[in-house]
Amino acid sequence: MKNNIHENILLNKYNSTKDEKLKTCLSELYAFKDKISNLDIKNKSAVNNFVKNFNDYRTKTAYIYEDRKNSGQELIRSSMMEGFFQYLFKDILKNYSKKEDLIFGRAKTLVGFNFSPFSFENSFQNINLNLLEKDQDFVIGRTIDLSIGNKKKEIIKITIPFIIIECKVYIEKNMLETHMNSSTNIKKIVPDCLYFVVSEYMKMKTAEPHLSKLDNVYILCQEVNSTREKKFRTKTQITNLNADLVYDIFSRVQNHLELKWWDNEAVSKYGKLIN
Repeated sequence: MKNNIHENILLNKYNSTKDEKLKTCLSELYAFKDKISNLDIKNKSAVNNFVKNFNDYRTKTAYIYEDRKNSGQELIRSSMMEGFFQYLFKDILKNYSKKEDLIFGRAKTLVGFNFSPFSFENSFQNINLNLLEKDQDFVIGRTIDLSIGNKKKEIIKITIPFIIIECKVYIEKNMLETHMNSSTNIKKIVPDCLYFVVSEYMKMKTAEPHLSKLDNVYILCQEVNSTREKKFRTKTQITNLNADLVYDIFSRVQNHLELKWWDNEAVSKYGKLIN
């Protein structure tokens, strides 16, 4: 698969450093890709197989990434989950892969906008549209060209997200509250967007995501971050991602992309208008 964010970051860092440990990690990544190359990831069995192989790659490389001096700045470790989802959903998006306006991976999405002309008189020359955008870790969506103006039109390209997954090694309260606010803003613009926060570990004692517009928060290792840190210090084997939780995310995304979100003809068949 082209343009996988994790692979690109890892490959670029190896090319710039020629680090032997990163070379080993690249070999492990390519071995993982070979193992999943013939998988058609559209059902639970295939998802389980995929997760098993990714867990094997993650077990062999995660501590190497975390042990690097500038691990946080390099983004190799933190991009693992972003790359994971690009591999996971590639097959259910095959029918759209050649569409130029498909967004599949990192993206800036619209979270708000305002009009702020310098005066009433000036508004007739320049309405001064300001777009408020936010970087998202993983997006399935599309770009559109937005035309603004009357006689002299300005064309602005924006991303419309239908799936957002924020990917974290660990989630803490401040991070979660940021995503809670973002989910509210985005769903005012795209009500049918699913917004998940997916983390490997949890680093908080209190939170209230159920009061937000988040569709769910997943902790794939079902562990707190202090346990991760202890295992890293003692070089105890890293805890695997839970395949059942991954399949729960996969099935929700798959169903969402296949459903009609609004169907005015469904009343005679189902007796309900919202799927």
